[in-house]
Amino acid sequence: SVLWWIVFYFLWQFTYSPAHALVYCRVLMLGAIFIPISNLHHYLILLNVEKRYARLLKLLYGLSLLWVVATAFTPLIVKTVIPIAGFRYWPMAGALFTPFLATFGFTVLFAIYLIIKHLQGATGNRRTQLLYVLAGTLIGWVGGGSNFPLWYRIKFPPVGNILVSGYLFCVGYAIVKHRLMDITVIVRKTLIYSAVTAVLTAVYAAITVLMVRGLEGWVASAN
Repeated sequence: SVLWWIVFYFLWQFTYSPAHALVYCRVLMLGAIFIPISNLHHYLILLNVEKRYARLLKLLYGLSLLWVVATAFTPLIVKTVIPIAGFRYWPMAGALFTPFLATFGFTVLFAIYLIIKHLQGATGNRRTQLLYVLAGTLIGWVGGGSNFPLWYRIKFPPVGNILVSGYLFCVGYAIVKHRLMDITVIVRKTLIYSAVTAVLTAVYAAITVLMVRGLEGWVASAN
């Protein structure tokens, strides 16, 4: 989800066409929508409480699919793009963006709540693991959250984007240094599936290029 968001965020920032910018903003949101729910799902598995919150997980995935439909086929999430705060084209919030953002925020805060709750009874290395996960989560979401004010014409630039990498650093450090996951199993599986991963990456790259060209062609023909 994060990779999808990053790819189209990059394309959006480097386009000089408002029509293309609008398409890229809507496409990047398809990845952004699933970032909080996939993050929460990861934590539920990490904390071994996935079954306890299965209904909530299904509800949130269902809402995520609803936001995808609203983003892809209507202007209810991404209404339009305008020049603001030094950006050529920044998305403006549609009628359903605030309900979407409320769901987004609830999912993020609930994931943080779960980590803090399990920290209270954790000891030793497990506590250290969860502390790194919590620190990375807070850093990453504070950074990513700086993208939202401009959607409401609040001139606060997305200066925190660089902090999103803080989550990856903290969790990566916890994996390697504090055995957050069984690194031996991870390495073994990585070696086994490396060829498959390479093929899938190539396919993904090809699909992305074709999709971008198709979207640009669609926008051009629509104009």
